[in-house]
Amino acid sequence: MKKAIKISVIISILVVLSALVFLIQQKQGEKLVSELNIEISYLSSDKYIVNEDIEATILKVEPEIRTKSIKDIHTLSIETELIKNPYIADVDVYKKVNGEIHVMIKQRHPIARVETSKSSFYIGSDGGIMPVSTKIGSHVMIINGHLKNYNYNDLIGLNIRNSEESVKLAQAFELASYMHTNELFNSLMEQVYINKHGEFEFVPKLGKHYVLFGDMSRLEEKFSNLEHFYRQGISQVGWDAYSKVNLKFENQVVCTK
Repeated sequence: MKKAIKISVIISILVVLSALVFLIQQKQGEKLVSELNIEISYLSSDKYIVNEDIEATILKVEPEIRTKSIKDIHTLSIETELIKNPYIADVDVYKKVNGEIHVMIKQRHPIARVETSKSSFYIGSDGGIMPVSTKIGSHVMIINGHLKNYNYNDLIGLNIRNSEESVKLAQAFELASYMHTNELFNSLMEQVYINKHGEFEFVPKLGKHYVLFGDMSRLEEKFSNLEHFYRQGISQVGWDAYSKVNLKFENQVVCTK
């Protein structure tokens, strides 16, 4: 009998607690939006977007956002609209019980600029495409040469890393990405050029030479040889001693005057 009473009491308590939680959630849901908090992570990049841009986009989705109940704000709709912005790599929108809406943005970080006769556009570190801004010009590595004549408008929403139709551009981007993460190459190289044979050439900021990298084979070995050449070899002869530095041959660097 006592056991049955205990169980009944416990059930009653649980019912009361559930009702209280429901009432609290309902009350909180009726709370008006108290603050729109926007945070943008730029990853040491130039600022292509600012808070005002993000707020303007949000107001297109939720025009009366500051006079609505927190429960009536559709965070997924806001995220869906914001991620359409090519300068945004990632977005997270969430609500807090005190009425605050937090919008967390990661701006796409450009590491290469593609130049064709039809168009010019950036590729972010994640492989996403970004338009060239008329207000800001990032100093990044140039990719050009014998490429397909890409038009930016045909590439909107494309990720170069996953593109089967842009293999050569994806490879050029992989090389640019590799050099971007290397302190020496990132400060030294300014261009990845695709020659008429489909091979890759690098143009440094210093000296009168270019680097013939060849294809994508033995990538680590070639970069290792090139780094050793720049750190140990060229200091002996000077930056203007050669016209071409060839990495195509296995385990050696062949220089032409």
